[in-house]
Amino acid sequence: MKLARLALFGLLAGCYSPTFTACEITCGSDSPCPEDYACGSDGFCRSSGDGTACSATLTVTTNEEGDGHVSSQPQGIDCSTHAGRPCTVTWPVGTHVSLQSQHFNQTSFGHWSGDACDNSQDQSCTFTLTRAMMITAVFH
Repeated sequence: MKLARLALFGLLAGCYSPTFTACEITCGSDSPCPEDYACGSDGFCRSSGDGTACSATLTVTTNEEGDGHVSSQPQGIDCSTHAGRPCTVTWPVGTHVSLQSQHFNQTSFGHWSGDACDNSQDQSCTFTLTRAMMITAVFH
């Protein structure tokens, strides 16, 4: 059994190279990283000192006024002005995100504020997730 583990570990170590694209090799309690690499908190192997972010959290809030809703593509954000809490999702860095606002009843959409589409009055907000970001949909 120990010999099989060593052979597998040698295979993994032989496959990994610092020239691989960052965020390519996943790890966890059942799949350790090759020697001289560590498993990051985001579940990807990295060399010592490599601070590459492989995933980022998007937090979407509403101003909790009126009657509105925000959804996303890819799916993951589903927020209402009545939720009373932020909506969060974690996606790989580089994910192309589209937020869509909907207003109901006597409410109108005002604008987006935050790390993307700041002050835009378009009902959609499209951006690339490059880091942890916070965005608020303002309804009136």
